[in-house]
Amino acid sequence: MKISFNRFLIFGIIPLLLLFLWFILSLFFTSKYSFSVITSAYNESSFTSLKTSELLAKQKVSAQFLAKENNLGIVSVRFKTYSRINDDTVIFKLKELGKKDWFYQQSYKVDQFQDNDYFTFGFPIISNSKGKTFYFEIESTKGKKNDAVSISTTSPIFIAQYQFTKQQLLASKAMIPVFLIKKIFYSFSDINFVVSSLVYLLPFIFYILLRFSLNNWNISIEKNNRKKYMLFYVYFIVILILVFFMNVTNNYVFLMLIGLWITLITIYRFDSSISYLLALFFLLLCPVLLILNQETIAENSAIWVYFFLVIGTIEAIVENKRNLHNMTSYDVFLKENITVNRNKKTK
Repeated sequence: MKISFNRFLIFGIIPLLLLFLWFILSLFFTSKYSFSVITSAYNESSFTSLKTSELLAKQKVSAQFLAKENNLGIVSVRFKTYSRINDDTVIFKLKELGKKDWFYQQSYKVDQFQDNDYFTFGFPIISNSKGKTFYFEIESTKGKKNDAVSISTTSPIFIAQYQFTKQQLLASKAMIPVFLIKKIFYSFSDINFVVSSLVYLLPFIFYILLRFSLNNWNISIEKNNRKKYMLFYVYFIVILILVFFMNVTNNYVFLMLIGLWITLITIYRFDSSISYLLALFFLLLCPVLLILNQETIAENSAIWVYFFLVIGTIEAIVENKRNLHNMTSYDVFLKENITVNRNKKTK
């Protein structure tokens, strides 16, 4: 009975709990929007008039989109501020395509815009919006060179948001599962959701690898075995995906990755030099990305330089105070991995 329960715990309960953790974190802590909000992303193809350089006085951009749900209440547009505070006012207008009168229009000071981030243009909720095509314009009133914003080219460029109230969700028993399916479906159309969700899945991946691929939790398998650093490889690949594809800061994702890196340090007994080695890698990556005009990705890489430098410094202090021995240093780490690759080529 004890053996069967242990097997049930190892093969059933723990994996299911980790998958449940992934589902909850993805659903509630991936998006900065409220749980009751469904979002739909759009790119350059939705713009009928697009100008990606500075939006000067009297110049405007326009776009149209098909509302996929009812309760349309916000259009969020990503702007580029060029890392400065600009003195301009833009006018946002929205109407149903084909209608003469504007449904909503309002002026907004651009000094509140954040670089390469969304600014939300809210308006009275349109309860019967589903299936209707909406058109909006954004016009500069006094933008001038070196003192204006522009539409960001980072995808997705704008997002339509549909707000559901608690009363609507609880109106019928069938509403909640339908809403959850829609929430998940639309969420996976956003690359930021997909990448964040992948990070939340890492505890499950680590458990499966540790339990079933690394000799039943024995990480100290023979040297130069390619399985030894499998957890590290998975972690490093996910960070690279994060750097190249995620364009929205998510504190929960960073907290998860900090916790997992500390876990890897403990498992592999990495010393501070490994963290410094990773910091050096992302530091060297930054100028390459800047040369290729990938500023957003370069900024993401710089974040990880800072992250690994801080962790490495804390490690160094702890190592010095506790006088730790038998740690895996960067030269041992590189030697083992390079030897593995050479062995593969030889074979």
